[in-house]
Formats: sequence, structure tokens, C-alpha cells
Amino acid sequence: MRKWKVKGYSNIAKSKKKENQNNQILYLKTQIKYLTNELRLTKEEYETATKNYFDMYSNMGKRIHERISESQKLHKLLKEKSQQLQIMLDSSPGMIYFKDG
Repeated sequence: MRKWKVKGYSNIAKSKKKENQNNQILYLKTQIKYLTNELRLTKEEYETATKNYFDMYSNMGKRIHERISESQKLHKLLKEKSQQLQIMLDSSPGMIYFKDG
């Protein structure tokens, strides 16, 4: 028996196979592009987070001193107001009392 080859069919099969391979290559190139972009973003995010951490760490002492200073000023103001209130209560001739609501 003789096998008959159909040239047109063979060429169509080869061209479809080649087209399929080209589509797969395009898909893989696209995936590589997106993964590269994600890695770049991840690297940038890491660098930004590291920079922010070191900025916060280096400014921590300054922020602590600012908050302590502010707290001391507020404590001094509260003490003065408390003394003023005590003087007013002590010098008032009327009877003053607190009533819980």
C-alpha cells in the first residue's frame, strides 16, 4: 500500500503549530515583563520602607524630647491652674461643694 501525502494539509498543520508556538512565546514574554515590573516595584517598596524605618528611628530621640518638653509644659500649666482654683475656693466666703449627677 502506498501512503498519500497531502501537501496542503501538512503546510496548514505546520503553520498552525508555528502560530501556536509564537502565541506561547508572546505569552511568556508578557509574563516575564509583568514579573520584572513586580520585582522592580517590590524592590522599590523595600527600599522605601527601609528608608522610612531609619528616618523614624533616627528622629525618635528628637520626638521623645519634644513630647517630654510638651508634657512638662502642660504639667506646669495644670499645676498653676490647680493652685489658682485652690486659691479661689479658699478665699470664697460661700460654701462650695461638688454634686455627682
